[in-house]
Amino acid sequence: VFVAIFMISIFMTSGYLLQSVTEEKENRVVEIVLSSVPPTPLMSGKIVGLGGAGLTQVAIWVLSALVAVPLLSSGIPDLGPIDLDPTMLVLALAYFVLGYLAFGAIFAAVGAISPGNREAQQYSGFLGFAAAIPFIVFSAFLTDLHSPLVLALVVFPLTTPTAMLLVLGLSPEIPWTLVGASLTSLTLFAILATWASARIFRATVLLYGVRPSVGQLLDAIRSPR
Repeated sequence: VFVAIFMISIFMTSGYLLQSVTEEKENRVVEIVLSSVPPTPLMSGKIVGLGGAGLTQVAIWVLSALVAVPLLSSGIPDLGPIDLDPTMLVLALAYFVLGYLAFGAIFAAVGAISPGNREAQQYSGFLGFAAAIPFIVFSAFLTDLHSPLVLALVVFPLTTPTAMLLVLGLSPEIPWTLVGASLTSLTLFAILATWASARIFRATVLLYGVRPSVGQLLDAIRSPR
C-alpha cells in the first residue's frame, strides 16, 4: 500500500511540474518570467516548490495511516497488530524525496523539449512505465530478494524508489547494504539529472513547435555557459 501511495504521489507531483512547464511554454508566459529570472533558478524553484506540495500530501497520508492503522487492527478481531517502523517511514520519505527530484528534473526537461502538452504526456508515459517495472516483476521479489534482477532494479535510478520500498516491505530486516547502494545511486542520478535538465531547459524552453534533436540536447548539456 505504501509503495503504491508513494509512487502515485511522485508521479502526481512530477506531472504537475510537467504541466506547469508545458503550459507556460505554450502560452508564452515563460518569456515574461525569463526576463526577470534566470532559467536555472526558475526551474529549481519549480522543482522545490512542487516537491514541497508533494511532501505535504505524503505527510497527510502518513499521519492518517498512523491514526487509522491502530484503529483498524483493534477493530477487526482476526487481524493481528500492525506496526509501522519509524525507520521504515524515514527511509520511505528519503526515497520519495530523491525519487521526486530525479523524476521531476526529467519531467521538467521533457516539458521544455516537447512542442506541446500532448507530446509531453506521451513522452512522460515511458518514464511511468519504467517506475512500474518492479510491480510487473513482483514475483521476483517474492521469490528471492537477492536475485540479479532485484539487485539490478534496486540500483537502477528510475526503478530504485519502487524497488527499494518493495524490498523494505518484504525483507524481515532492513538490508542496509542495499539501502546504502540504492540511496547513493539515486542521489547521484538526481543531482546529475537536475544539472542536465537545467541546461536543457535553458537552451530549449523558448523553442516553439520545434523538437530539438539528440545532438542539440547533448550540445546544450555540454555547453560551458
